[in-house]
Amino acid sequence: MQAFKVVNSSHLKYLAKTLSMPEYIVECLIVEYLPCRRFYEEGAIVVLDFSMVTEQDLQQLPDELVILNGILLVHNIRNNVLKDRLLSGIGNLPMSRASLSDSTYSPEGQVSPSSQAMLYQSIDTEDWKLRLNVHKRVLVLDEDGIFQWTVTTNALISNDTAQQWFTSDLFSHEQLEALRRMHDTFYTDILRQAIPQEEAGLAPLRNRLRAFYEELESLRAGMRQTVLVYHQQAKLLPEARAHYTEEEPPLLTTFDEAAIREGAFKIRTHIE
Repeated sequence: MQAFKVVNSSHLKYLAKTLSMPEYIVECLIVEYLPCRRFYEEGAIVVLDFSMVTEQDLQQLPDELVILNGILLVHNIRNNVLKDRLLSGIGNLPMSRASLSDSTYSPEGQVSPSSQAMLYQSIDTEDWKLRLNVHKRVLVLDEDGIFQWTVTTNALISNDTAQQWFTSDLFSHEQLEALRRMHDTFYTDILRQAIPQEEAGLAPLRNRLRAFYEELESLRAGMRQTVLVYHQQAKLLPEARAHYTEEEPPLLTTFDEAAIREGAFKIRTHIE
């Protein structure tokens, strides 16, 4: 039996279109906030079923929303330019020193309209709710737009629990250790327990997972509140919009760098 399975993704597309929201945002909000999981069905321990969510469920979410895991938003760069920069970095080409600057393309603060989502891994590989973002970021959605903040200083990439867990100056040690405990419980206990063949024998396992995810939601609700308190203060600082622009990103060669100055793009070339 596989660990995770995603079903009814077409309903996700319908919800995003109906609500005029980016599909990746709708996906992350459902995974973070809403009951969308069934257990020990369809050949998987956790089935993430988007058909369990309605338009009303999404519309009734709070006005300020926090996404703790799932995506990194890259902005202030065209999609084709981003792909070229990533390829040059992978190939270790000489111009890759001008490839991507965090301060321009994934800075803290308000996200420009020209944003693109980068996923670390699909939720059919691992339920995002079991950890934080390996890109060290969180997203906050409020009436002013989308904001992206760096909240961790380290991140676990492998499922090997012997590796270092997340560290953070924002989240408490107790919050991080509680999340680690739940992550480890899933992978070293729940995932490895014997699964009975009879339907009646699955009831206790389903009840355990329901209680597990209720506890996980309670923990993450507290972590989301921690982020909101930080966000409400940080968004008022000038730095929160220092890299924000509504200007369309320029078409850059692999020798060019872009930066935001006073709400507009400034270009520097490395061709001599």
